[in-house]
Amino acid sequence: RTLNEGARELALILRDKLGNRILGPEYPLVSRIKNLYIKRILVKLERDEHLGTNKKDIQEMIHEFNRSSRFRNIRIVIDVDPV
Repeated sequence: RTLNEGARELALILRDKLGNRILGPEYPLVSRIKNLYIKRILVKLERDEHLGTNKKDIQEMIHEFNRSSRFRNIRIVIDVDPV
């Protein structure tokens, strides 16, 4: 339940800044590994002059999300080129 709420909250935070470039959150095909549940949020960014700024903005949004005591047990992993 906490994961679902946290993933939804993080997606809303990201959508506020990046709009329709955010897909998810959704469960991947393998949604649990070693008793850890997984949700996926896909961020689609163009490779242009704004890429560095967008990455920095995303890091700041994730850092802000991590400050919330409600979601302190959620671990965020960034995969730059998911397959």
